[in-house]
Amino acid sequence: MNKIHNLTNGEIQYLGEWHSHPNGPTNPSSTDLNAMKEISKDRNINIDNPLLMIAEVDKTSFSKDLFIYDNKKLKKYE
Repeated sequence: MNKIHNLTNGEIQYLGEWHSHPNGPTNPSSTDLNAMKEISKDRNINIDNPLLMIAEVDKTSFSKDLFIYDNKKLKKYE
């Protein structure tokens, strides 16, 4: 990611993470919250409010929700 950031003169930056919860809800887990907390504190990443997209995937459907880490909480981004 650093190489891409440098090659594009900072135009491409890190925004956040994504993953799926197969057959499960898109609600963030405590693991998700802790990961966003660590990312927000990492000065090498340099983002205070990372985004998190969680996808729910099963055999017949796909849904997703987007969250923003703000004020030590993951808030649904609408």
